[in-house]
Amino acid sequence: MNIIDTAIKMEIEGERFYRELAAAAGSEGFKTIFIMLADDEVKHREKFEEIKASGTVKGDDYTVVSSSSDFFKNIKKEDFANAQNQLALYRKSMDLEKESVAYYEKQLELDDDRGSKALLTRVLEEEKMHLELLSRLVEYVEAPDRWVENAEFGSREEY
Repeated sequence: MNIIDTAIKMEIEGERFYRELAAAAGSEGFKTIFIMLADDEVKHREKFEEIKASGTVKGDDYTVVSSSSDFFKNIKKEDFANAQNQLALYRKSMDLEKESVAYYEKQLELDDDRGSKALLTRVLEEEKMHLELLSRLVEYVEAPDRWVENAEFGSREEY
């Protein structure tokens, strides 16, 4: 199996995993994040299929996650209770993204084709953004368990 076939397979598996997470999400906010990640994986797969079919990459006409902070604005405090039950899945998502990042980094070192190298670089950066988004998601979900409510440890508003 060559690099393009492997990349297509990885993107298909990523999409399926994120769609499953979206279906199991305890809130609309988390569901939206996972649908967006799944949609990005579809876009990556389509670009790799383009290369496989034509041997070239056409344009740069798709967009992905630009900032993880926007996605957390729609998540409500009560959503985190449901998310605690799915924390292991979110961590598994991070592991999958780490594997993708490692794979694409290795392929960039081996690839000589400028067209596929440009696409690999772009997808690698997007996978890194996915990893950052998931990392922030895990951090937000874990925050209530790690945050210490004590005046000694920080400034709080007066009642």
